[in-house]
Amino acid sequence: MIELIKKNNLLACIYDIRQLKSIPPQDQDWFIDEVLPLLLNTPIRKVAVLEATNGTGLLDLNQLVYSKYLSIPFELQYFEDVASALEWISKTTPLDNNPLVSSRQRLASAL
Repeated sequence: MIELIKKNNLLACIYDIRQLKSIPPQDQDWFIDEVLPLLLNTPIRKVAVLEATNGTGLLDLNQLVYSKYLSIPFELQYFEDVASALEWISKTTPLDNNPLVSSRQRLASAL
């Protein structure tokens, strides 16, 4: 995933958790300890999360990440459909115009 993001200079992605029931604590720790630091070194600026419309088994990435960090270096929004998520990520600004850059740099240096 990280290689794909870097190779294609992706600024945004969609994470589909509509079929996901729950994430075990050890996987949550893995995401925070292993994946998030790697994402800090990518051009990702927005993550759109597709969630189930019935609200069961939701993964609150904000709560997961905020449990260890004060903020995440990319925007995170939840959507019920792909069209809305695509519309939101289509408005992603490049790195040099993005106000999250200084936040990303501060967080990366803290790790």
